[in-house]
Amino acid sequence: MNYLIRDCERNDLPALVGLCVEHAIYEQAEYSPEGKLERLEQALFAKHPPLFCQVVECDGTVAGYVSYVFEYTTWDAGYILYMDCLFLLPQYRGNGIGRVIMDKLLVIAAEQSCVAIEWQTPSFNADGIRFYKKIGAKGNEKIRFAIKM
Repeated sequence: MNYLIRDCERNDLPALVGLCVEHAIYEQAEYSPEGKLERLEQALFAKHPPLFCQVVECDGTVAGYVSYVFEYTTWDAGYILYMDCLFLLPQYRGNGIGRVIMDKLLVIAAEQSCVAIEWQTPSFNADGIRFYKKIGAKGNEKIRFAIKM
């Protein structure tokens, strides 16, 4: 399978929002695409972006994405690369693309002197958990809470 992992461009934003819709369905979460294209554009293309995103392009189709931020952690007294989202459309899974994405994130984290890469996945995401364990990641038994504004 031929694919390219590259920085998200402005013209990718409609596809990115569509992938967010698919990602939310996969994670059994609520998601409204309303206003997201404009807000993602502001975040990703700001002078000092708070969010970074790469897309997976397969034969001219945006087939997946990974988004991440840099956060400072008190316990480690350093920055982590926090992977906010990693999603591939089902027909593109199982081809090694996820591993290549994670390897790219490891390079980015090292270049930014991060002390770790962190992320979360729903407890029912058995395929994702298997993949993350296969690449050497360790799980952390915490429950993440949120107050929506």
